[in-house]
Amino acid sequence: DLTPDAITFSLLVSWFSKLGLLDEAKMFLKNMIACGVEPDAFVFDSLLRSYCLRGDTEEIVNLLYQMADKGVVLDSEITSTILECLSEIPDDVDVMKILPTFSQETSKGASITCNELLVKLNNSHPELRLYAA
Repeated sequence: DLTPDAITFSLLVSWFSKLGLLDEAKMFLKNMIACGVEPDAFVFDSLLRSYCLRGDTEEIVNLLYQMADKGVVLDSEITSTILECLSEIPDDVDVMKILPTFSQETSKGASITCNELLVKLNNSHPELRLYAA
């Protein structure tokens, strides 16, 4: 029995995402979780970037909630991707109402809490009127 490991699943999700085959990428994400392999920031980053390019706000928000539920630590790369995605969300969407609460856990290196993310987002896009708790 050859069950894919975390690296294999991550590469498949990333590859299909980059090709714009997001239904397939999402299928591999579901299979990954069903096999007991937890997706990491790399997997979510790949999906977020592709949904951002597609302008799919609903899927971006769904992924942010999945990330928060799984306790994904927001390192500098995923934080940058989230900021890019949020800056592309249409003006008529209240970003504060759609953002999940992320874990306050930090990792070694350049990680960021949800409050720090909101402060950075507010500084770079004051028109969104976001405030950290």
